[in-house]
Amino acid sequence: MHIALIYGGYSGEAGISKKSAMNILPYFDTSHHKIYLIEISKSGWFYEPDHVPVDKNDFSIQINGRKIRFDVAYIMVHGTPGEDGILQAYFDMVGIPYTTSSSYVSMLTFHKYYATLLAKALGVKVAESLYFPSKNEVNIEKIVSTLGLPVFVKPATSGSSIGMSKVKKKEEMSLAIEKAFEVSGEVLIEKALQGVEVTCGAFREKDYIHILPPTLIKSKKEFFDYEAKYTSNLSEEITPAPIEKHYIQKIQETTGFLYDKFRCKGVVRIDYILQDDELYFLEINTVPGMSEASIIPKQLQVYGLSLTEMLEKIIREALNS
Repeated sequence: MHIALIYGGYSGEAGISKKSAMNILPYFDTSHHKIYLIEISKSGWFYEPDHVPVDKNDFSIQINGRKIRFDVAYIMVHGTPGEDGILQAYFDMVGIPYTTSSSYVSMLTFHKYYATLLAKALGVKVAESLYFPSKNEVNIEKIVSTLGLPVFVKPATSGSSIGMSKVKKKEEMSLAIEKAFEVSGEVLIEKALQGVEVTCGAFREKDYIHILPPTLIKSKKEFFDYEAKYTSNLSEEITPAPIEKHYIQKIQETTGFLYDKFRCKGVVRIDYILQDDELYFLEINTVPGMSEASIIPKQLQVYGLSLTEMLEKIIREALNS
């Protein structure tokens, strides 16, 4: 079976995407699959390391005069176009199965504001927030009077906490908003919750949702930002989370519920804040990191499933869906 392992992308997460792809590459079952690394960038789509261009008409490559089409696209692109539905829509058109959620689910979950609206409608608690679809609509007085301080200022469409700031003082707000708008054309501002951050992975196998052990995140920075996520000494990630059993159960039940209701596919990671005995939804990552520093591989280890086994289950699920 020919599998395209796709990485890169057009966002600031391209480097992490490559690390994720290279980390999982040795774990594919090569007795049944041949893996082809496909890098997507603004300069083009190429089969690497030979730098062979991809024919986008049917997502194929030519090697030694032989045309190769892929049986499955394993999407490891964080950010756009792999996590926002664009790549999924393309594969739907060319008729190639892929390993993530559908295009419309990816688009919904990638947009932090829309995702929180749906989670809230489903009965899951979310932080109080204000959404600004353009710079012209930003009103700092309204932000402070409605949400108070501190708040988190986030690009509405971005991952890995890129462009995100925690604002404690009103005079810091303008710079934080400008920073967020540099990453996304839309900004979400959320009331800062005073609790602990936890995250939980899940993936589907036929009618069963594997729910992984939750992880407790302790950042040595103000919050779990891009630097803390990918610098080993700036955060502590403890799996399984050292919290009471009933909290573990609540996190896992909520993760399974949201995975199902959002119609997710493939492996996802859902982030929460646990505050005053209540669980608050933050976001769904539909292409979570899989580098050595990432959380999902650690959760799998505690769960008792190898990375090879999970990859195989996800590939089979893509073929059968």
